[in-house]
Amino acid sequence: MAALFSLKFATLIALFVALFAVMLAQLVHAFMVAFRRDNPFPALAVVYECLLGASLLLSAIVVRDACNGYGEAALWAYGLLVPMERVCWANALTLLVGIAAMLLLKRPLMFFELVAVALWLPPAASLLGAAWPLTLLAAAVVLAFRTAWALCLDYRHRSLLVTRFTFIEAVNTLPEGVLCADMHGRVMLVNDTMRSLLPRLGQRGLLSDSRSLYEQLQVLGGTGLATEGGHAAEARIEADDGSVWRLRFDELRIARRACWRVMASDITELERLNSDIQAVNESLEQAERELRHAIALVNELAARDAQAKMRARVHDVIGQRLSLLHRCLEDDALSPETLRLLSVLVEEATDELVQRGAPDAASELVFIREAFALIGVEVAVQGELPVERSIAEVFVQVVREATTNAVRHGQARRVDVLMRQSAGSWELLVGNEAGLPAPAAPSGGGTGIPSMRRAVQELGGSLELTSGARFEILVRVPHAGSAHARADSTAAHHNGEAS
Repeated sequence: MAALFSLKFATLIALFVALFAVMLAQLVHAFMVAFRRDNPFPALAVVYECLLGASLLLSAIVVRDACNGYGEAALWAYGLLVPMERVCWANALTLLVGIAAMLLLKRPLMFFELVAVALWLPPAASLLGAAWPLTLLAAAVVLAFRTAWALCLDYRHRSLLVTRFTFIEAVNTLPEGVLCADMHGRVMLVNDTMRSLLPRLGQRGLLSDSRSLYEQLQVLGGTGLATEGGHAAEARIEADDGSVWRLRFDELRIARRACWRVMASDITELERLNSDIQAVNESLEQAERELRHAIALVNELAARDAQAKMRARVHDVIGQRLSLLHRCLEDDALSPETLRLLSVLVEEATDELVQRGAPDAASELVFIREAFALIGVEVAVQGELPVERSIAEVFVQVVREATTNAVRHGQARRVDVLMRQSAGSWELLVGNEAGLPAPAAPSGGGTGIPSMRRAVQELGGSLELTSGARFEILVRVPHAGSAHARADSTAAHHNGEAS
C-alpha cells in the first residue's frame, strides 16, 4: 500500500477532492433513499448507502494523509497512529452489505461499484502492486458516475412523488368548485373555482366561517332543490353572470372529523342543450299535429272522391237501365226475347255496382251498343278506342252518359260516336239528332255532366257541349306523354272546384 505515497502531489490532491465530493453526494443520496417508500428492503438500502459514504470518507482521509506525508503505512488522526491496512479493512463490511443488497434487490449493475470498493482492500493492493494507485483513480471515476446517476434518479422520483401540495394543486385546477368545512363552519378546503363562484352567488368577503353558507345556498336553490332522506342534497343555482351551476351537498370524514362538502358543476352548456332539445321536441310535436291534420284531410278527400266515383257509377249504371226500361215501357209491342234481355239487364245492375275491378273498355262499348239496340237505338261508332287504358275508359264513360241523356231527354233513335287521334291528343265526338227538340245545355247541375267533366279533366283534357238542333259533346284528351298539359288542366280543375 506504500505505492499510494509514490503518486505526485497534484494527483493526490485531485483524488482527495474527487473522493470527498463523491462522499458528500453519497450522503445526500442516502438521505433521499431514507424517505422513499417504493423500496422492498428500505433498511438494507439505507445501511448500504451510509456504509458506502463512510468508505468514501475513509478513502479521502487516507489520501489526505498521503498528501501530508505522515508515513507510508499509517493513518494519523487526532494523535492516533492507525496502520493504513487496518483502516482499509473497514471497507470489507461495506462490500459484504453491498453483495447482499445486490442479490436481494436484483441489481447486477451494482457489481461495478462493489469492485471499486474492493480495490481499497489490502489484498487488492498487494495483488496490483505499483498499478494499485492508478486503479484507485478508475474506482473514483466509477463511484462518481454511480453517485451522479443515483442523484438524477432521486430528482426524477421526487418530481413524480405525490405530496400534500401536489394534491392541493390538483384540486385547484379542477373545473368544478370544491368546498369542505367542518361542522363548526371552519373551512378546511376551498379551491380556486369555488372562490371565484361564491362572489357571483352573493357571498362577499373572505370565506372563513361557512356556518350560514349552507342555508344560503339552499335558499338560492329554491324549487330546484332535490332532497335525499329529508336533507338537502342538490340545488340548481343561476349566477349573476347568467351561468347555471349544480351544487351537490354531502357529508364525509377528513382526518377522522365529520365535515360537509359542496361540489359545484357548471351546467350552462347542458342547460342550453336541454333547451334546444325541448324546442326541437316542441317543433316535432307541432309537426306531428299538422301531419295528423293533413292525414285526416287526405282521408276525408279520399272518402269524398270515393263517394263521388260511386255516385257517378250508380248514375251511369242505373241511368242506363232506367233509360232502357223507360223506352221499352213506351213501346206497345214487346217481344218475349226483349223482355228476357231487359230482365237480365235489371238483375245484373247490382253486380255492376259492386264490381271492383276496372272493366274492359272495348267490352263495355260493345255492351252499350247491344243494350241500346234492344230498344231500337243505334249507337254508330267510328274509329278505335285510344290505346291508353285510362283514356279509353273515360271515353266509354262519356259515350254511356251521352247516349243515356240522348235517349232519356231527346228521344234519340241514333247516336253517332266518332273517335280519332290528332297530332297531340285523342278526340271523342258524340252527337245525336233529337227526336224531340233538344234540351238546353246543362249548366253544371246534376250528376252526369259534372262526372264526365271531372273524369276528363283528371286526364288533362277538356269537354265542350253544343246544344241546338244537334246535341254534341266534344272531348279532347292529350296523349299520356303530355304531362305538363295534364298537370295544368288538373290544377285549373281544382282551382275551379275551390272557387
